[in-house]
Amino acid sequence: MLALAVLLLQGATPADPPPQAGVPYQVEQRPDEDALELPAGDEEPVDIGASSAADTVRYTVRFPGFKEIGLEERLQEASTLWAERRTPAASRAQISRRLLEDRDIALLLLRNDGYYGANVTTHLRTDPADPTQLEAELSVEPGARYTFSAVRIQTPDDVRPLVESLLNIQTGDVVQTEAILAAEDRLRLELPKRGRPFVMLSDRDILIDHDASAARYTLQVDPGPDAVFGDLRFEGRQALRRNHMARLSRFKAGEPYDQRRIDDLREALVATGVFATVQITPERPPEGAPEPVAVPIVVRTEQAKVRTLSASLGYATDEGPNGSIGWQHRNLLGGEERFTTEAKVGTIEQSALATLELINFGRRDQSLLFPFTIKRERPLAFDADSISFGVAVTRQAGPVVQRRWVGSLGTELNATRTVDSTGERRFLLLSTPLSLRYDATDDLLNPTQGYRLGAILALDIATEDSLFSYGRFEATGSYYLPIDDDGRLVLAQRLRFGSIVGAGQQRIPATRRFYAGGGGSIRGFGFQRVGPRDAEDDPQGGRSLIELSGEIRWRITETLGIAPFLDAGNVYAGPNPELDRFRFGAGLGLRYYTSFAPVRLDIATPFRRRDGEERIAIYVSVGQSF
Repeated sequence: MLALAVLLLQGATPADPPPQAGVPYQVEQRPDEDALELPAGDEEPVDIGASSAADTVRYTVRFPGFKEIGLEERLQEASTLWAERRTPAASRAQISRRLLEDRDIALLLLRNDGYYGANVTTHLRTDPADPTQLEAELSVEPGARYTFSAVRIQTPDDVRPLVESLLNIQTGDVVQTEAILAAEDRLRLELPKRGRPFVMLSDRDILIDHDASAARYTLQVDPGPDAVFGDLRFEGRQALRRNHMARLSRFKAGEPYDQRRIDDLREALVATGVFATVQITPERPPEGAPEPVAVPIVVRTEQAKVRTLSASLGYATDEGPNGSIGWQHRNLLGGEERFTTEAKVGTIEQSALATLELINFGRRDQSLLFPFTIKRERPLAFDADSISFGVAVTRQAGPVVQRRWVGSLGTELNATRTVDSTGERRFLLLSTPLSLRYDATDDLLNPTQGYRLGAILALDIATEDSLFSYGRFEATGSYYLPIDDDGRLVLAQRLRFGSIVGAGQQRIPATRRFYAGGGGSIRGFGFQRVGPRDAEDDPQGGRSLIELSGEIRWRITETLGIAPFLDAGNVYAGPNPELDRFRFGAGLGLRYYTSFAPVRLDIATPFRRRDGEERIAIYVSVGQSF
C-alpha cells in the first residue's frame, strides 16, 4: 500500500507549494513540550526519572486525531512503535527513531486518503500517569480533504463513454491513491473484455493545488484497435494433438475479442495436467489494418510429466488399517486419454480398479469412461465377491478450477456372489445410474462457505432364480456457514437420504442395501453397525436411510484446529425412514491443516450404548468428514 502511495506521489506536482517548498505538509514542534531529537554520537540519553543509560525504557503510544478520520487502525497495523509497545525499548533514542519512521508512514497514509495538507506533530515526553515510562505521541491536524477539481481523459471519441464509465473518476471525488490505481487497473482489465486487447495507459498527471485543497487529474488512454479473434496458432512441443487442443477453446475466428475466453482456454489447458507451462498471447496486427482487426492467438506450451504413482494409508477402529497404491497416465495416446489403475487392501475390502477416461470426448467438458473393477468385501453384514464393467458419459459445467455442475449417465454390468444371513446367493445385475451434483463451495477438501447438493437415481434389473427389478434413490446435501469474517470458525451441516422401492429387503442383494455407521456416516458406531440386525446380531442393511451431521470447525492456528460434532440417523427395513428412531453419536475432532488438505482425527462415542457397541471409536483420514 505504501509503495502505491509513493508511485502516485511521483506523478503529483504541486501548483503552489506550501510554506516548506516541495513538501505538502508541515511538522509542528511546540515550545512547551519536548521536541523530538535524536542524540548525536555518544551523547548521554535524557534522564527520565527511575531509568538510567543501562536500563531499558518502557513507553506508551497515542495517535490523537487519526481515529476521527478513520486511519487509526491502519496506522497501528503499519506502526513499529505500536507493534513493539509491550516490549521495552533499548533507549530513548530507539523510541525517537521509531517515532520518526511512523511519522513518515502516517504522512503516506494521509496522502493516500486525500489529506495532502495535513500537519503531523510528534512528541516524546514523560508519561504524566507513570514517571518511569515515556509517552510517544503522533498527532494530526488533517485539514481539508483534497478533491478533484477537474478530470481530463485523453482518448478517441468513439471509446470515450466506455473509458469514462470504466474509470469512474469524477469531479468532486476525493483524491485517494488506491482508488486512482484501482480505476486505472480496471481499465486495463475491462477493455480487453470488450474487444480492446492492446490498451495502453500513459502520461498520468496529478496537479495538486494546496490553496484550493484540490487536484487536477489527466490521463492518456490508447485503447488500441477494435479486435476480433483470428486464427489459433500453437507453438512449441505439443503434448496433445492440435485438433484436441483447439476443441478446448470457446471462441471461433471472427467473433469479438474477449479476454475472458483467453483466460478460460488457459485454465482448460492447465487442467488437463499434461502441460508444465501455458502462455497465450494475442499477436498485435500491423499498424493501419482496417478495424475490426483479426488478432491471431498464439499458444505456447511446455509438456509436463504425465505419469503419477500414488499411495495412501489409513486407520479406523471399526475398519482397521487400509492402504492403496495407484498409477495414472494422463495422456495415453495424445488425446487426453487418462488411464488409471489402483489396488486397495484393507481388513474389510480388497479391490483392483482400472479406468480408461476419454477427457473432453467429442466436445469440451464431456468425458467417456470405461471402468473395470474386481472387488472382495468382508464387512460384518455380508461376504461378497464381484466383478463389474461399465460405460458412462459425464458432462460438466462451471469454472474450470472447480466444477459447479457434474452430471453422469451410465450403464454397469455386475456379477456378484454374496453370503449373508439368507445364505449364499448369486446375482447378475444391469444398472443404469443417473447422477447429478452441484458444488457452490469455496474449496473441495476444506470448504468454509457455500453448499453442495447431489442425487443418484438408478434402476437395477437383476436375475437370481428369476428376473426382478428395483429403483434406488439417494440424495445428499451439505451447508457451510462462516461464523467469523476470516472463515476460521465454520458451522458445517450434512443431510443424507436414501430409499429403495420395487423389491423386498431380502430380495435386494446385500451389496445394494443401505448401511450406516462409521467415520463417513454416523460416528461413534462401528462400520455398518447402525440399523436392522439378524439373529446373530450382524447388520442386515435396509431399504431406507437418513443421516444428519453437524460440526463446529474452529481453526485455532494456521495448522491446528478442533471440531466438536453431533451425528444422528438410522437405517430402516421399509422404504420410508422413521424419524423417531434415530441413533446419536458425538465427539471431538482434531484437524492438522496442510497445504493440500486437513488431516482428520475424530474421537466419538454413541449415545445410549447397546450391548456389543464400543464405548469409543477413532477415525483417521485426509479431508474433512463432509
